[in-house]
Amino acid sequence: MTRDQLDQLTGLRFAGNGPYVFAASAISTDNRASTATFTPPTAGTIGSLQRRSFSGPWFTNADFGMQKITRITERQSLILRMDSTNIFNHPAFSNPGDQFATSPSFGQITSQQNGRRVFQFTAQYKF
Repeated sequence: MTRDQLDQLTGLRFAGNGPYVFAASAISTDNRASTATFTPPTAGTIGSLQRRSFSGPWFTNADFGMQKITRITERQSLILRMDSTNIFNHPAFSNPGDQFATSPSFGQITSQQNGRRVFQFTAQYKF
C-alpha cells in the first residue's frame, strides 16, 4: 500500500460515538483474510506496520488579549484589560489512545488538548 492510499484511509472522521482517525472499513478485529488495512498479525509473527507511520490531528489554538489605558491625572491611570484563551472555541483533538487493532476503540479519540473558551476581565487603578 502506498503512502497516498494510506492517507486516504486516515484522517479525522466523526462517527456516532465520537471522532476517529481511521475509517471503519480499514479496521479488522480478527486476523482472517479480509480487505481491511489494519489486521492483527498471526500468532508467532511480527506485524509490518512501522512505528510513527501516522500523524494525529493538527493542534491550533488562538488566544486574544487587549487593554485600554486611560489617564486620569498625570500620576493616576485606569487600565481595563480583557484576555481570552481559545477565542474561537474550536476543539483540538488529542491522538487516539488505544493502539491495538483488536480493540473496539482502536483509532477513537477520547480527549482534547485544549479547553473551552475562557474570558478574563481586569480593572486596575494605578496611583
